[in-house]
Amino acid sequence: MKILGLNIFHADTSACLIVDGKIIAASEEERFARVKHYSGFPVNSIHHALKEGDLDINDIDIISINSNPYYNFFHKIKYLFNTFGNIVNLPKRILRVRSKIELDKNLYNYFGTTKKFKKVYVPHHNAHIYSSFLCSGFNHGLGLSFDASGDFSTTEVYKIHDNKFKTIKKQIFPHSLGIFYQAITQFLGFNDYGDEYKVMGLAGFGNNTFKDQFDKIIYFDSNDLFKLNLKYFRHHIIGFDFNFQNNIPFFENLYSDNIKEILGKPRKKNEEIKQQHYDIAYSLQKKFEEISSKIISHYKEDKDKNLFLSGGCAFNAVNNKSLSEKHKFDNIIIQPNSGDAGGALGSALYASKKYDKKFINQNLSSIYMGPKETDEEIYEKIKKYIDKEFVVTNFKKEEEENLLSLISNCLYDGKIIAWHQDRMEFGPRALGNRSILANPLIGSIKDEINKKIKTRETFRPFAPSVMRDEVNTYFNINNSMNYNFMNVTCETKKEYVDKIQSVLNADGTARIQIVDITLNRKYYKLLEQFKKLSGYGLLLNTSLNIQEPICCNSEDTIKSFLKSDIDVLCIENYVIQRIYEN
Repeated sequence: MKILGLNIFHADTSACLIVDGKIIAASEEERFARVKHYSGFPVNSIHHALKEGDLDINDIDIISINSNPYYNFFHKIKYLFNTFGNIVNLPKRILRVRSKIELDKNLYNYFGTTKKFKKVYVPHHNAHIYSSFLCSGFNHGLGLSFDASGDFSTTEVYKIHDNKFKTIKKQIFPHSLGIFYQAITQFLGFNDYGDEYKVMGLAGFGNNTFKDQFDKIIYFDSNDLFKLNLKYFRHHIIGFDFNFQNNIPFFENLYSDNIKEILGKPRKKNEEIKQQHYDIAYSLQKKFEEISSKIISHYKEDKDKNLFLSGGCAFNAVNNKSLSEKHKFDNIIIQPNSGDAGGALGSALYASKKYDKKFINQNLSSIYMGPKETDEEIYEKIKKYIDKEFVVTNFKKEEEENLLSLISNCLYDGKIIAWHQDRMEFGPRALGNRSILANPLIGSIKDEINKKIKTRETFRPFAPSVMRDEVNTYFNINNSMNYNFMNVTCETKKEYVDKIQSVLNADGTARIQIVDITLNRKYYKLLEQFKKLSGYGLLLNTSLNIQEPICCNSEDTIKSFLKSDIDVLCIENYVIQRIYEN
């Protein structure tokens, strides 16, 4: 059975293909459109999925969508008619519902097909939690999906038993943990959609001096999970909709003027970051952790041996560490692409489980599901630029052994590497196939990459990729967690804090990626070579992009190399080195 999963008419549109119970391909449309969090129809992601499966669109048996416009229907109607501003916007909202239902028109416009596909509309948070537990290999536990809002739910709690799940509690818009975090992110001057991860990094420099203020903004409620004090917000007045101009997600400020009474003056985008801002970020993070933990405490039973997390809020790696320390589970399973893009996978997994007898709930070990170019395609892309753009360079193709030796020596010497290999990762974290790599032992390397290459805020941390058999040397890990996907932080052993500062957060923790030779052999071999030179089996790893989505194809990577001060470009076994003239 061939199932095409979609996240459409939402931020981070995406497509996923499952054939006979096996995940074949998955990718976000932003990588092809080159627009962060792109919300347009995922035509390129669908093309990639079909190409990877050697299929035509008409070969698809089922199309699944991670949204059901009729879910929470009465809550939606009640909200619309209780809020005058949303009655005004009702025609636009109805059009959005129609666009979800009339998927056939989009398929005809982009693919020319008139086939009447069987369609499965999976409620937003159901798709999130399916994406976690249906590829975990486990069949029981407690589930939590939380984000800003999807199908009018903002948080849902589930009991999972024998591969079946039951929704036991949900919180309805406008009360939302995701919007709570997003609003304070905007207050701190980070206005781009998806900037919450910056505030998570900012929090590492702060103190909990605004605890009392945040106690007034949001509180745990045993009957309704949690409640926002809506006097400090305006999303319930202006609306929270995913119809974006030019398919670029943007939201007006979600906080109200009342919040200034307790937090002070909002920070402007380019304003200097002061201790007040660090402290607000810290108190925000701690409040977020408190509410998340209380929800789990309230619903966890002794028989719940596993915890499944998904939704955009599950990207909060610091919160994930906190939950693993406060609650005893045998396994905590966090969907690597837990945000809206991962909903395409969740909806497809649901459809596969329901309709395909070949479906097996098995552990998702790899998320290298994106495009890969042929050797000939890469060479043609390089040749397109090399004569015109690469003025002073050394270009050659190396055998793998020589390549790994060359790149590891460059890293050891302090050079910064653009590392583009094999299939692109599915999700927001670069895991060694679309990465910028550097020597983590060089104290100044973090500032150099932030200022000269990534052109981003200097407080932003980087993450370490570490060999599986070396991880316990440097870090204290929790055995209930999976550290393969950079979705949780851990403590660094004291004797190494000063030595690898460039890959640590302000509090000395690290958001590690464990690299296993069976999952990414070439990357593991590079780490192995670097260890022979340095004695350390880890590298600084950050995403291969500069103020844009992570690079998808070799041309994206070449362009990033050309507009940056990256020293070495490595695409598969092709190597381009800058030669610096005196």
